Amino acid sequence: MDDFDKFETQLRGDARDVLTKYSDRVLHLERYRPWLIGLGALGALIVALSRLDPTGTPGLVALIAGVILAFVSAALVGAMDFKKIEIGAQFKSTEDAAEQAIKLGREIAADRRRVEDGATALDERRRKRLQAIEQMLQAVEAGLLSSDEAAKKATAATLLRRSITSIRSAVDYKAADVFTVSIFRREGDQMVRIAAEWTDPELARSGGRSWRKGKGFTGAAWHKAEANPDGEVILPDTAHDYILSEYPVPDRDPRREELYRSVASIPILIRHNNEVWGVVTATSDRPGVFDRSGPGLQNVDVIRDIARIAALLAGLNAPAPPGPTRGKPAAAD
Repeated sequence: MDDFDKFETQLRGDARDVLTKYSDRVLHLERYRPWLIGLGALGALIVALSRLDPTGTPGLVALIAGVILAFVSAALVGAMDFKKIEIGAQFKSTEDAAEQAIKLGREIAADRRRVEDGATALDERRRKRLQAIEQMLQAVEAGLLSSDEAAKKATAATLLRRSITSIRSAVDYKAADVFTVSIFRREGDQMVRIAAEWTDPELARSGGRSWRKGKGFTGAAWHKAEANPDGEVILPDTAHDYILSEYPVPDRDPRREELYRSVASIPILIRHNNEVWGVVTATSDRPGVFDRSGPGLQNVDVIRDIARIAALLAGLNAPAPPGPTRGKPAAAD
């Protein structure tokens, strides 16, 4: 029995106590009813006897006395009945207050359980996020053993493949969702997909396309990052008219775009010069999965983790930043 169950038991017990007291008081009042009725009957009898001497003083006195007795009896019976009504109203008020308190308590208890369940789920998602990071780092570490282009692409695919189960759990993936996460690398004037994981294998096979700068969500993230290293595309819900103009897509497929209702596109930067090496783009057909606030924020952070770790891949063969010219002091930060 939890605290609320104890509270409810106590409230209902208090209500029963009030009912018991009410019953006892009514029973106590009812004990006087025969006496009061008898008193009224006596008054009526005296009034009747007064009619035997309608002209004499004794008859008038008896009439007055009888009327007084009858009136007092009726008044006391009425007062007793009013008191019963008053006690009943008090009991009903107390009972209503108890039921209202129980209802409110249940709502509070339900809210508390929801918060506790939400905290437990969030802790599990955080655990899965850390697990995904560890799995991705292991894939990158394996990629350090080889530096050719094919190995780097294979490492990117391995990065996602080894960690995708943890990634899905970390972003609150649901069984009915169509979830995608792709790693793009810049090749000339296009972002070319080099690794991807989808919940629908058929879509994964047919879903590869390249993006030019400023086109689609991936190209928009590329364009923003060149002006601002913190540039990224986070869209909780793409079902808005401005999306088509702000994120133009050549050769649109409206049916396919229904699968991209929530999007996070995060640039992959080579940190020594903030060069845009690529983009990580994740999508879901469920609105609100990726957001800058609320539960969607952690989902975005998971995609940022992928981009940060993919940046390690980007730095494997990236040219080292130029050092200071011999004989000249290095420029201050």
